[in-house]
Amino acid sequence: MNKKERFIEFNRQLIYFVEWTTNVEKPLGNIVIVHGMAEHINRYQPFAEYANRKGYNVFGYDQRGHGFTASSKTDLGLIDDKLGWEHYVSDLSHIVKKT
Repeated sequence: MNKKERFIEFNRQLIYFVEWTTNVEKPLGNIVIVHGMAEHINRYQPFAEYANRKGYNVFGYDQRGHGFTASSKTDLGLIDDKLGWEHYVSDLSHIVKKT
């Protein structure tokens, strides 16, 4: 398993992005994890490691207002009042295209 962490910029937001890639030559597929409310992507590392052992690459990110994507601890859990859900959907679309 190889874990790579980085920030990607999308819609004026730095998004914490994680790739857990398998060591097999031809992965069986890619899995994109979208965490729930009051969570962060690194909670899913045990699952990512399991999926890697089975031959899958795993990708995930901290959604806006969560984990390392939140700009500060006081921003944890905050969603834009006007475009919150639209941002979540467009962020996911952008992440899927990166995988």
